[in-house]
Amino acid sequence: RNQITKLMAKKPQFLFVIGRDKSLAAACRQIREINNKITILGVNAFDASIVWKLLGKAGDGVIFTSAKIDYNRPNVHKFERLYFNKYKEEPNYVSIYGYTVGRYLIDVLLETGNNHLKIKEALTNLDVSSIRGKLIMNKDRDVISPIGIYKRVNNKTILIVK
Repeated sequence: RNQITKLMAKKPQFLFVIGRDKSLAAACRQIREINNKITILGVNAFDASIVWKLLGKAGDGVIFTSAKIDYNRPNVHKFERLYFNKYKEEPNYVSIYGYTVGRYLIDVLLETGNNHLKIKEALTNLDVSSIRGKLIMNKDRDVISPIGIYKRVNNKTILIVK
């Protein structure tokens, strides 16, 4: 709380908050107690049901980046339905990333067998479609994938930049 109080004394236009689950929610709640109008920015750690459950209305207005799901792809709705039926919650970035990586690795292993050179080549040349859209491996071996910018409004997460 002391750090937040010091930061708020400088009258920032926004705060970029990084944390995980309970600590992220606690920091945001403390920020809101001091100034409930300030914009809170963050990354995909906000894309977790526990954060929103702990924050409630204090989460409204938070803007964050996370995986963008391409809802025009036919398998997206099936994935969401199956995930919800099993876990009784909407998929978040962890489940989406996990599914995407798992799907790609399964396909690579089916195509290459246990040939480690072919596996390495396939992983190096990543260029596939997924529920997140097109995934490409760049020359630095970073996976380039679409992200979305979201805002929390009335206890719902809304995609604001596609």
